[in-house]
Amino acid sequence: MRKCASCLTARYCSNDVCQRAHWPDHKHVCKSLGEARKAAVEPLMKAARDGDAAAVTRLLRAGTSVRAGKVLDAGITPLYAASQAGHTAIVVLLLEAGAKVDATQVEGVSALFTAAESGHAAVVAVLLEAGAEVDLSTKKDGTRCTPMLVAAERGHVAVLAALLAAGAQVDKSRNDGQTPLVAAAMNGHEDVLTALLEAGANVNRAAGGETPLLWAIDKGHLAAVKALLGAGARADIAIANGGYTPLFLAAQRGHVEMLKLLIDSPGSEVNRASDTRTTPLCISSQEGHQGVVKALLEAGALVSSACDDGATALFMASKRGHVAVVTTLLRAGADIHGARNDGVTALMMSALEGHLAVVKVLLRAGARINQAAYNGCTPLSLAAEEGHREVVAALLEAGAYCPIRPPR
Repeated sequence: MRKCASCLTARYCSNDVCQRAHWPDHKHVCKSLGEARKAAVEPLMKAARDGDAAAVTRLLRAGTSVRAGKVLDAGITPLYAASQAGHTAIVVLLLEAGAKVDATQVEGVSALFTAAESGHAAVVAVLLEAGAEVDLSTKKDGTRCTPMLVAAERGHVAVLAALLAAGAQVDKSRNDGQTPLVAAAMNGHEDVLTALLEAGANVNRAAGGETPLLWAIDKGHLAAVKALLGAGARADIAIANGGYTPLFLAAQRGHVEMLKLLIDSPGSEVNRASDTRTTPLCISSQEGHQGVVKALLEAGALVSSACDDGATALFMASKRGHVAVVTTLLRAGADIHGARNDGVTALMMSALEGHLAVVKVLLRAGARINQAAYNGCTPLSLAAEEGHREVVAALLEAGAYCPIRPPR
Protein backbone atom coordinates (compact mmCIF):
# COMPACT_ATOMS: atom_id res chain seq x y z
CA MET A 1 0.00 0.00 0.00
CA ARG A 2 1.12 3.54 -0.77
CA LYS A 3 0.63 6.49 1.54
CA CYS A 4 -0.91 9.68 0.14
CA ALA A 5 1.98 12.11 -0.43
CA SER A 6 -0.14 15.11 0.53
CA CYS A 7 -1.68 14.20 3.85
CA LEU A 8 0.48 11.20 4.76
CA THR A 9 -2.61 9.39 6.08
CA ALA A 10 -4.82 7.71 3.46
CA ARG A 11 -3.39 4.59 1.84
CA TYR A 12 -3.97 3.14 -1.59
CA CYS A 13 -2.84 0.05 -3.40
CA SER A 14 0.11 0.46 -5.73
CA ASN A 15 -2.08 0.37 -8.83
CA ASP A 16 -2.17 3.86 -10.37
CA VAL A 17 -5.67 3.33 -11.79
CA CYS A 18 -6.96 2.51 -8.33
CA GLN A 19 -5.32 5.59 -6.86
CA ARG A 20 -6.87 7.87 -9.47
CA ALA A 21 -10.28 6.30 -8.87
CA HIS A 22 -10.12 7.02 -5.13
CA TRP A 23 -8.74 10.55 -5.43
CA PRO A 24 -12.08 12.39 -6.05
CA ASP A 25 -13.43 11.01 -2.78
CA HIS A 26 -10.26 11.69 -0.89
CA LYS A 27 -9.13 15.12 -2.07
CA HIS A 28 -11.37 17.14 0.27
CA VAL A 29 -10.32 15.03 3.26
CA CYS A 30 -6.70 15.24 2.13
CA LYS A 31 -6.77 19.04 2.04
CA SER A 32 -8.16 19.37 5.56
CA LEU A 33 -5.79 16.75 6.98
CA GLY A 34 -2.80 18.38 5.31
CA GLU A 35 -3.73 21.81 6.63
CA ALA A 36 -4.24 20.42 10.12
CA ARG A 37 -0.84 18.74 10.12
CA LYS A 38 0.79 21.89 8.79
CA ALA A 39 -0.83 24.00 11.50
CA ALA A 40 0.35 21.53 14.13
CA VAL A 41 3.96 21.50 13.05
CA GLU A 42 4.47 25.18 12.20
CA PRO A 43 5.03 26.25 15.84
CA LEU A 44 7.67 23.51 16.25
CA MET A 45 9.29 24.47 12.96
CA LYS A 46 9.47 28.12 14.00
CA ALA A 47 10.88 27.26 17.43
CA ALA A 48 13.49 24.95 15.87
CA ARG A 49 14.52 27.56 13.32
CA ASP A 50 14.67 30.33 15.95
CA GLY A 51 16.63 28.25 18.46
CA ASP A 52 13.91 28.45 21.13
CA ALA A 53 14.77 25.37 23.23
CA ALA A 54 12.03 26.05 25.80
CA ALA A 55 9.34 26.21 23.12
CA VAL A 56 10.64 23.05 21.42
CA THR A 57 10.61 21.18 24.74
CA ARG A 58 7.05 22.35 25.51
CA LEU A 59 5.74 21.40 22.06
CA LEU A 60 7.36 17.98 22.10
CA ARG A 61 5.89 17.25 25.54
CA ALA A 62 2.50 18.32 24.18
CA GLY A 63 2.78 15.59 21.56
CA THR A 64 3.82 17.49 18.44
CA SER A 65 5.38 15.03 16.02
CA VAL A 66 9.00 15.64 15.06
CA ARG A 67 8.31 13.91 11.73
CA ALA A 68 5.34 16.01 10.67
CA GLY A 69 7.44 18.59 8.87
CA LYS A 70 7.15 16.68 5.61
CA VAL A 71 3.77 18.30 5.02
CA LEU A 72 5.41 21.72 4.77
CA ASP A 73 6.74 23.23 1.55
CA ALA A 74 9.83 21.45 0.22
CA GLY A 75 9.50 18.72 2.86
CA ILE A 76 11.66 20.51 5.42
CA THR A 77 11.55 19.02 8.93
CA PRO A 78 12.25 20.75 12.26
CA LEU A 79 15.55 18.82 12.44
CA TYR A 80 16.57 20.17 9.05
CA ALA A 81 15.64 23.73 10.06
CA ALA A 82 17.56 23.53 13.34
CA SER A 83 20.60 22.00 11.63
CA GLN A 84 20.62 24.66 8.94
CA ALA A 85 20.47 27.42 11.57
CA GLY A 86 23.19 25.81 13.71
CA HIS A 87 21.11 25.26 16.87
CA THR A 88 22.96 22.31 18.39
CA ALA A 89 20.81 22.05 21.54
CA ILE A 90 17.61 21.94 19.44
CA VAL A 91 19.10 19.25 17.21
CA VAL A 92 19.83 17.13 20.31
CA LEU A 93 16.25 17.58 21.60
CA LEU A 94 14.72 16.60 18.26
CA LEU A 95 16.92 13.55 17.87
CA GLU A 96 16.09 12.40 21.40
CA ALA A 97 12.41 12.80 20.51
CA GLY A 98 12.81 10.44 17.56
CA ALA A 99 13.55 12.69 14.61
CA LYS A 100 14.89 10.73 11.64
CA VAL A 101 18.52 11.74 11.29
CA ASP A 102 18.70 11.03 7.54
CA ALA A 103 15.31 12.43 6.51
CA THR A 104 15.65 14.60 3.42
CA GLN A 105 13.70 17.43 1.85
CA VAL A 106 12.40 17.22 -1.71
CA GLU A 107 15.82 17.75 -3.32
CA GLY A 108 17.36 14.99 -1.24
CA VAL A 109 19.19 17.37 1.10
CA SER A 110 19.67 15.95 4.58
CA ALA A 111 20.18 17.70 7.91
CA LEU A 112 23.85 16.69 7.77
CA PHE A 113 24.30 18.21 4.34
CA THR A 114 22.72 21.55 5.24
CA ALA A 115 24.75 21.73 8.48
CA ALA A 116 27.94 21.01 6.54
CA GLU A 117 27.03 23.57 3.91
CA SER A 118 26.44 26.21 6.58
CA GLY A 119 29.65 25.38 8.46
CA HIS A 120 28.06 24.23 11.72
CA ALA A 121 30.73 21.81 12.95
CA ALA A 122 29.07 21.14 16.33
CA VAL A 123 25.77 20.20 14.65
CA VAL A 124 27.63 17.99 12.19
CA ALA A 125 29.29 16.17 15.09
CA VAL A 126 25.93 15.56 16.82
CA LEU A 127 24.30 14.26 13.64
CA LEU A 128 27.20 11.93 12.93
CA GLU A 129 27.09 10.64 16.50
CA ALA A 130 23.38 9.93 15.93
CA GLY A 131 24.23 7.78 12.92
CA ALA A 132 23.82 10.16 10.00
CA GLU A 133 25.02 8.67 6.71
CA VAL A 134 28.28 10.54 6.12
CA ASP A 135 28.29 10.26 2.31
CA LEU A 136 24.56 10.66 1.65
CA SER A 137 24.29 12.55 -1.64
CA THR A 138 21.72 15.19 -2.54
CA LYS A 139 19.62 15.22 -5.67
CA LYS A 140 19.90 19.01 -5.80
CA ASP A 141 20.28 20.27 -9.39
CA GLY A 142 21.10 16.70 -10.37
CA THR A 143 24.62 17.01 -8.95
CA ARG A 144 24.61 14.20 -6.34
CA CYS A 145 26.76 16.29 -4.01
CA THR A 146 28.01 14.93 -0.64
CA PRO A 147 28.34 16.79 2.68
CA MET A 148 32.14 16.67 2.41
CA LEU A 149 32.19 18.12 -1.08
CA VAL A 150 30.01 21.06 -0.08
CA ALA A 151 32.14 21.62 3.05
CA ALA A 152 35.27 21.70 0.86
CA GLU A 153 33.60 24.08 -1.57
CA ARG A 154 32.63 26.49 1.22
CA GLY A 155 35.97 26.20 3.04
CA HIS A 156 34.61 24.73 6.29
CA VAL A 157 37.74 22.92 7.49
CA ALA A 158 36.35 21.97 10.94
CA VAL A 159 33.33 20.36 9.31
CA LEU A 160 35.59 18.60 6.85
CA ALA A 161 37.71 17.21 9.68
CA ALA A 162 34.62 15.81 11.44
CA LEU A 163 33.40 14.17 8.22
CA LEU A 164 36.80 12.64 7.51
CA ALA A 165 37.00 11.31 11.07
CA ALA A 166 33.60 9.68 10.51
CA GLY A 167 34.87 7.87 7.43
CA ALA A 168 33.77 10.11 4.57
CA GLN A 169 35.24 9.08 1.21
CA VAL A 170 37.92 11.64 0.41
CA ASP A 171 37.60 11.32 -3.37
CA LYS A 172 33.84 10.76 -3.71
CA SER A 173 32.75 12.97 -6.60
CA ARG A 174 29.61 14.59 -7.91
CA ASN A 175 28.17 13.13 -11.10
CA ASP A 176 30.06 15.79 -13.08
CA GLY A 177 33.34 14.43 -11.67
CA GLN A 178 34.09 17.24 -9.21
CA THR A 179 35.86 15.98 -6.07
CA PRO A 180 36.30 17.73 -2.71
CA LEU A 181 39.92 18.52 -3.70
CA VAL A 182 38.82 20.12 -6.96
CA ALA A 183 36.21 22.17 -5.09
CA ALA A 184 38.82 23.40 -2.60
CA ALA A 185 41.29 24.20 -5.39
CA MET A 186 38.69 26.14 -7.37
CA ASN A 187 37.85 28.28 -4.36
CA GLY A 188 41.38 28.69 -3.00
CA HIS A 189 40.77 27.09 0.42
CA GLU A 190 44.37 26.28 1.35
CA ASP A 191 43.60 24.79 4.79
CA VAL A 192 40.96 22.50 3.27
CA LEU A 193 43.41 21.48 0.53
CA THR A 194 45.98 20.58 3.17
CA ALA A 195 43.48 18.49 5.14
CA LEU A 196 42.33 16.62 2.04
CA LEU A 197 45.86 15.96 0.83
CA GLU A 198 46.86 14.67 4.27
CA ALA A 199 43.82 12.38 4.11
CA GLY A 200 45.09 10.89 0.85
CA ALA A 201 43.08 12.76 -1.78
CA ASN A 202 44.13 12.03 -5.37
CA VAL A 203 46.02 15.18 -6.34
CA ASN A 204 45.78 14.50 -10.08
CA ARG A 205 42.18 13.32 -10.40
CA ALA A 206 40.44 15.48 -13.00
CA ALA A 207 36.94 16.95 -13.10
CA GLY A 208 35.52 18.28 -16.33
CA GLY A 209 38.84 17.49 -17.98
CA GLU A 210 40.82 19.64 -15.50
CA THR A 211 42.97 18.57 -12.56
CA PRO A 212 42.89 20.42 -9.21
CA LEU A 213 46.11 22.19 -10.29
CA LEU A 214 44.54 23.47 -13.51
CA TRP A 215 41.47 24.69 -11.62
CA ALA A 216 43.61 26.52 -9.05
CA ILE A 217 45.57 28.25 -11.83
CA ASP A 218 42.43 29.11 -13.74
CA LYS A 219 40.96 30.82 -10.66
CA GLY A 220 44.24 32.53 -9.70
CA HIS A 221 44.89 30.89 -6.31
CA LEU A 222 48.67 31.02 -5.88
CA ALA A 223 48.75 29.41 -2.40
CA ALA A 224 46.66 26.51 -3.67
CA VAL A 225 49.00 26.05 -6.63
CA LYS A 226 51.99 25.90 -4.27
CA ALA A 227 50.26 23.35 -2.04
CA LEU A 228 49.27 21.14 -4.96
CA LEU A 229 52.70 21.22 -6.56
CA GLY A 230 54.23 20.43 -3.19
CA ALA A 231 51.93 17.40 -2.93
CA GLY A 232 53.04 16.04 -6.29
CA ALA A 233 50.57 17.55 -8.73
CA ARG A 234 51.74 16.87 -12.27
CA ALA A 235 52.58 19.90 -14.39
CA ASP A 236 52.37 17.94 -17.64
CA ILE A 237 48.66 17.03 -17.52
CA ALA A 238 46.74 19.22 -19.95
CA ILE A 239 43.05 20.10 -20.16
CA ALA A 240 41.36 17.29 -22.07
CA ASN A 241 39.51 19.64 -24.43
CA GLY A 242 42.13 21.93 -25.96
CA GLY A 243 45.40 20.55 -24.67
CA TYR A 244 46.13 23.53 -22.41
CA THR A 245 48.87 22.73 -19.88
CA PRO A 246 49.14 24.34 -16.44
CA LEU A 247 51.97 26.52 -17.78
CA PHE A 248 49.86 27.57 -20.78
CA LEU A 249 46.95 28.48 -18.53
CA ALA A 250 49.17 30.52 -16.20
CA ALA A 251 50.57 32.35 -19.24
CA GLN A 252 47.10 33.04 -20.58
CA ARG A 253 45.86 34.39 -17.26
CA GLY A 254 48.98 36.50 -16.69
CA HIS A 255 50.03 34.82 -13.42
CA VAL A 256 53.77 35.53 -13.38
CA GLU A 257 54.54 33.93 -10.00
CA MET A 258 52.61 30.79 -10.88
CA LEU A 259 54.39 30.64 -14.21
CA LYS A 260 57.80 30.75 -12.55
CA LEU A 261 56.79 27.94 -10.19
CA LEU A 262 55.62 25.84 -13.12
CA ILE A 263 58.72 26.52 -15.23
CA ASP A 264 60.77 24.90 -12.45
CA SER A 265 58.37 21.96 -12.02
CA PRO A 266 59.16 18.46 -13.39
CA GLY A 267 57.39 17.70 -16.65
CA SER A 268 56.70 21.32 -17.52
CA GLU A 269 57.65 22.36 -21.06
CA VAL A 270 57.87 26.04 -21.91
CA ASN A 271 57.23 25.48 -25.62
CA ARG A 272 54.49 22.85 -25.37
CA ALA A 273 51.62 24.04 -27.55
CA SER A 274 47.87 23.53 -27.33
CA ASP A 275 45.87 21.47 -29.80
CA THR A 276 45.91 24.46 -32.18
CA ARG A 277 49.71 24.73 -31.84
CA THR A 278 49.39 27.90 -29.77
CA THR A 279 52.33 28.22 -27.39
CA PRO A 280 52.38 29.87 -23.96
CA LEU A 281 54.41 32.73 -25.50
CA CYS A 282 51.83 33.27 -28.24
CA ILE A 283 48.87 33.34 -25.86
CA SER A 284 50.57 35.63 -23.33
CA SER A 285 51.60 37.98 -26.14
CA GLN A 286 48.04 38.09 -27.40
CA GLU A 287 46.79 38.97 -23.91
CA GLY A 288 49.50 41.60 -23.38
CA HIS A 289 51.09 40.02 -20.30
CA GLN A 290 54.50 41.66 -20.49
CA GLY A 291 55.88 40.06 -17.32
CA VAL A 292 54.89 36.59 -18.50
CA VAL A 293 56.40 37.19 -21.94
CA LYS A 294 59.73 38.19 -20.39
CA ALA A 295 59.74 35.18 -18.06
CA LEU A 296 59.00 32.78 -20.93
CA LEU A 297 61.73 34.24 -23.13
CA GLU A 298 64.22 33.98 -20.27
CA ALA A 299 63.20 30.32 -19.87
CA GLY A 300 63.91 29.56 -23.52
CA ALA A 301 60.58 30.10 -25.28
CA LEU A 302 60.90 30.07 -29.08
CA VAL A 303 60.15 33.63 -30.13
CA SER A 304 58.97 32.88 -33.68
CA SER A 305 56.92 29.70 -33.19
CA ALA A 306 53.60 29.87 -35.02
CA CYS A 307 50.04 28.61 -34.50
CA ASP A 308 48.06 26.52 -36.99
CA ASP A 309 47.13 29.63 -38.95
CA GLY A 310 50.74 30.84 -39.05
CA ALA A 311 50.29 33.63 -36.50
CA THR A 312 53.31 34.25 -34.27
CA ALA A 313 53.59 35.92 -30.89
CA LEU A 314 54.59 39.16 -32.64
CA PHE A 315 51.56 38.97 -34.92
CA MET A 316 49.21 38.40 -31.98
CA ALA A 317 50.65 41.23 -29.92
CA SER A 318 50.51 43.57 -32.92
CA LYS A 319 46.89 42.70 -33.61
CA ARG A 320 45.90 43.60 -30.04
CA GLY A 321 48.04 46.75 -29.92
CA HIS A 322 50.37 45.69 -27.10
CA VAL A 323 53.30 48.03 -27.76
CA ALA A 324 55.48 46.90 -24.83
CA VAL A 325 55.13 43.24 -25.77
CA VAL A 326 55.87 43.99 -29.44
CA THR A 327 59.04 45.82 -28.42
CA THR A 328 60.14 42.96 -26.15
CA LEU A 329 59.58 40.35 -28.88
CA LEU A 330 61.49 42.38 -31.47
CA ARG A 331 64.44 42.72 -29.08
CA ALA A 332 64.33 38.95 -28.58
CA GLY A 333 64.70 38.42 -32.33
CA ALA A 334 61.13 37.93 -33.53
CA ASP A 335 60.79 37.72 -37.32
CA ILE A 336 59.31 41.07 -38.25
CA HIS A 337 58.53 39.93 -41.80
CA GLY A 338 56.86 36.67 -40.82
CA ALA A 339 53.34 36.33 -42.21
CA ARG A 340 50.22 34.39 -41.36
CA ASN A 341 49.13 31.62 -43.75
CA ASP A 342 47.18 34.19 -45.80
CA GLY A 343 50.24 36.42 -46.18
CA VAL A 344 49.17 39.03 -43.62
CA THR A 345 52.08 40.44 -41.60
CA ALA A 346 52.23 42.05 -38.17
CA LEU A 347 52.43 45.49 -39.81
CA MET A 348 49.38 44.82 -41.95
CA MET A 349 47.36 43.63 -38.96
CA SER A 350 48.31 46.56 -36.74
CA ALA A 351 47.47 48.94 -39.60
CA LEU A 352 44.12 47.21 -40.11
CA GLU A 353 43.29 47.53 -36.40
CA GLY A 354 44.45 51.15 -36.22
CA HIS A 355 47.20 50.65 -33.64
CA LEU A 356 49.35 53.68 -34.53
CA ALA A 357 51.96 53.15 -31.80
CA VAL A 358 52.58 49.54 -32.90
CA VAL A 359 52.77 50.60 -36.56
CA LYS A 360 55.48 53.14 -35.70
CA VAL A 361 57.47 50.57 -33.66
CA LEU A 362 57.34 48.06 -36.52
CA LEU A 363 58.32 50.67 -39.10
CA ARG A 364 61.31 51.76 -37.02
CA ALA A 365 62.33 48.10 -36.73
CA GLY A 366 62.38 47.75 -40.52
CA ALA A 367 59.02 46.19 -41.39
CA ARG A 368 58.42 46.03 -45.15
CA ILE A 369 56.00 48.84 -45.73
CA ASN A 370 54.80 47.80 -49.19
CA GLN A 371 54.66 44.03 -48.67
CA ALA A 372 51.28 42.67 -49.82
CA ALA A 373 49.17 39.78 -48.57
CA TYR A 374 48.06 37.03 -50.95
CA ASN A 375 44.88 38.97 -51.75
CA GLY A 376 46.94 42.04 -52.70
CA CYS A 377 46.21 44.12 -49.61
CA THR A 378 49.01 46.27 -48.19
CA PRO A 379 49.33 47.99 -44.81
CA LEU A 380 48.26 51.27 -46.45
CA SER A 381 45.22 49.86 -48.23
CA LEU A 382 44.03 48.12 -45.06
CA ALA A 383 44.39 51.26 -42.92
CA ALA A 384 42.67 53.37 -45.56
CA GLU A 385 39.80 50.92 -45.91
CA GLU A 386 39.14 51.10 -42.17
CA GLY A 387 39.45 54.88 -42.06
CA HIS A 388 42.48 55.04 -39.76
CA ARG A 389 43.74 58.45 -40.91
CA GLU A 390 46.65 58.77 -38.51
CA VAL A 391 47.96 55.34 -39.51
CA VAL A 392 47.57 56.23 -43.20
CA ALA A 393 49.53 59.45 -42.64
CA ALA A 394 52.29 57.61 -40.79
CA LEU A 395 52.60 55.02 -43.56
CA LEU A 396 52.70 57.64 -46.30
CA GLU A 397 55.33 59.62 -44.42
CA ALA A 398 57.39 56.45 -44.11
CA GLY A 399 57.27 55.95 -47.90
CA ALA A 400 54.28 53.66 -48.46
CA TYR A 401 53.43 53.34 -52.16
CA CYS A 402 50.15 54.98 -53.12
CA PRO A 403 48.95 54.78 -56.77
CA ILE A 404 47.08 58.09 -56.39
CA ARG A 405 48.78 60.61 -54.12
CA PRO A 406 46.50 63.06 -52.31
CA PRO A 407 46.93 66.72 -53.34
CA ARG A 408 49.25 68.77 -51.21
